[in-house]
Amino acid sequence: MSQIKLKPCPFCGNTNIGEECRQGVYYVACENCGSMGPEFSSDALRGCNGWEEAAHAWNRRASKLAIVAKDFFKIIDKFKG
Repeated sequence: MSQIKLKPCPFCGNTNIGEECRQGVYYVACENCGSMGPEFSSDALRGCNGWEEAAHAWNRRASKLAIVAKDFFKIIDKFKG
């Protein structure tokens, strides 16, 4: 697994983010809403580490949108309850 600190989910703002591997394909996913980052395979010939590639791709996706989305869901919850 990667030692790269993962940013919050850009869709729900959750910080419980997991690195997953299925059949040699690595990706990062939000444990709350299920959103997933791009998938990568490790390839020693190309010098590609699937975990690191997936973590960097996730962090490029996560931005200020995570903060906006988190605030949005708080507002929605106020109207629901």
